[in-house]
Amino acid sequence: MIGNRFREARLKSSTVNKLDLSAYKQMIDEALNKFLPKSKADYSLPVYQAMNYSLFSGGKRLRPTLTLLASEAVGGQSQNVLPTACAVEYLHTYSLIHDDLPCMDDDDLRRGQPSCHKKFGEAIAVLAGDALLTEAFGLIASFQPGKPETVLDVIAKLAEAVGSKGMIGGQAADINAWLGNTTEEQLELIYKNKTGALMVAALESGAMLAGGSPQQLNSLRNYGGYLGMIFQITDDLIDELPVQLDKSATEKSPGKLRASFLGLLGDKFCLDYLKRLECQARDELRESQLVNKDKLGMLLEMIVRRRS
Repeated sequence: MIGNRFREARLKSSTVNKLDLSAYKQMIDEALNKFLPKSKADYSLPVYQAMNYSLFSGGKRLRPTLTLLASEAVGGQSQNVLPTACAVEYLHTYSLIHDDLPCMDDDDLRRGQPSCHKKFGEAIAVLAGDALLTEAFGLIASFQPGKPETVLDVIAKLAEAVGSKGMIGGQAADINAWLGNTTEEQLELIYKNKTGALMVAALESGAMLAGGSPQQLNSLRNYGGYLGMIFQITDDLIDELPVQLDKSATEKSPGKLRASFLGLLGDKFCLDYLKRLECQARDELRESQLVNKDKLGMLLEMIVRRRS
């Protein structure tokens, strides 16, 4: 079975050192609580309740952690980029809220809890996502220390990553991606935009704010691209069953099967491709001019071996 082969492949390689994300998650959670509305009047509004519910629904904080690790990788302090890291989490959470809507992936559960639209209704869910998207950029503009031109560049970088040339563009293409009419090249572009674009921008933002060199930024950009592909293909494999058996896909469009690398090319291709991507990401780190790269290597290991 696909699941067995996937588990065996992950067990063949392991590292002695493991990255403990709990300290980063705690730092991010504390900062998110700081930046969220504080007044009772705010919290009495359903839209703020929905924002808070979705932000604290048990996420691993992977994307904002990338911002913190990238700052450290070029010699900066992670605490100094927390406003931007929180903005990255706002953007990620907004995308999850909208992805779960009936007009998109139509998911009733998110991390084992009712999706935002199931708990608060579709209208409030749409508005909560819109608010997180909008306020992410205000958060950076208002609270991120640094040279004004660098902060502005970070805002532009993140806006491009989640816009029509990035995450939204990837999601739009994914809606129309069905087995039989989607090529390997098209799928790779979807994965890079839908999943990888925000990861790359999260890394670049942390490094930019910490004064990273063009060479360091390029290394993090390449590493992030590999990481995004690894994350999405691993998602396909964690599901274990081919897309042909995906109930949600067949229910949404009878007779059509949602495209993925797993469904298009099979599990052997995916496992081999993951190995190549992992090697490329490690080579990128090894040859880079990053001053603190060990944690990025351990994070890569976690993504490759993850179980959920």
